[in-house]
Amino acid sequence: MKNLKYKIGLVLLGLLTSATSFAQVTYATTQLQHTAKQLGLTRLDTLKDGNTILRYKGTRINIRKKDGRVESIGRRIFSSQLRKENPLPIYDYLEFAYLDKLYKVSENPLLYTDLKFTVGSWTSLADVKETTPCNISMTESKRYSVTWTDGAGQTIASLTFPVDYERMAMTSRQELESNFINDLKNYKRTSATPALSLNKEKMTTSEDGRLWTLPGETYLMNSINNDTYYITDRKKNLQTLWHVKNPARSTRNLFCVVDPLFDNVTISIRFTMYDMSIQTVEVRLRDFLDYCRQKGCETYVGIESFEEEEVKASVFMYDKASGYDHIFHVSIPKKQVGAGNCKVSARGSLYAPTTNVTTLFVEFDQKGSKK
Repeated sequence: MKNLKYKIGLVLLGLLTSATSFAQVTYATTQLQHTAKQLGLTRLDTLKDGNTILRYKGTRINIRKKDGRVESIGRRIFSSQLRKENPLPIYDYLEFAYLDKLYKVSENPLLYTDLKFTVGSWTSLADVKETTPCNISMTESKRYSVTWTDGAGQTIASLTFPVDYERMAMTSRQELESNFINDLKNYKRTSATPALSLNKEKMTTSEDGRLWTLPGETYLMNSINNDTYYITDRKKNLQTLWHVKNPARSTRNLFCVVDPLFDNVTISIRFTMYDMSIQTVEVRLRDFLDYCRQKGCETYVGIESFEEEEVKASVFMYDKASGYDHIFHVSIPKKQVGAGNCKVSARGSLYAPTTNVTTLFVEFDQKGSKK
């Protein structure tokens, strides 16, 4: 009797542990959670981080997890090598769209209404494997073009669709914002900031040879860029410029140079959400910038003013592949420029469509030229 009671206790404990484990499964979007339920994909808590191939009605379904969270469910048509060599936001989207065409798992009827096949159709993708040659490009009209060819170079299928981050992420802007902030709060860099490495051949210098500039790229207008600045020390070695006597260039360096010099700088961001609610997050600046960089964003800085007690700037985190901007208006007490424990304040807006941002700047320029 005792043995039976003991065994029942173990079984109940096992069921409780299993239920608890299953409850710990999280999903990057509600759409993925709905898909797992529709397909009856249970026990996803037992899958390790990374890619796992499961068979569903004869179809190879790929499930990707990261930090215990399900990030993707789809019918595999892209190789891991292609994803690594050319990281883009389109892979999960197209693999999910194809899965939906096969098994109708989407809650969103508009998910791929703007996706057009120029050669073939959804049924043509049955002949596409992970190893099938694939060419991906972005047209001037901000549309992705994806083409698969066979061994003889003949096109199996070719399709095109607009650069639309909400569509490609298969969720709403509100959910994207919520995920961004929650993930940012928990983000910590896993590696130390690398030592500065520069090539003087790519740089320009002042007449006295003390100030060096590494030209970057511009965004929207020439004054918004990611140029960076350096000074020579007594041994003629280049050091990142970070000094109260040069606040404008120092501020651009703060956001555009990866240097241990800035490891203890913090930033407090007051986010205005899409529904006009406010959320505030305070993190190390390096963690914030690294997190955005991991998401595929390039940083550009426009200095607004630095004559008063604060340095004010606009910072654009631009993701060309997904077609959005994170926009921040930052301020730094001028007396803290050059300090290792500098505190940055910012107001931010997430996931602004790049087309909207560009249009506003064009309108601003046109109004300015008429004055």
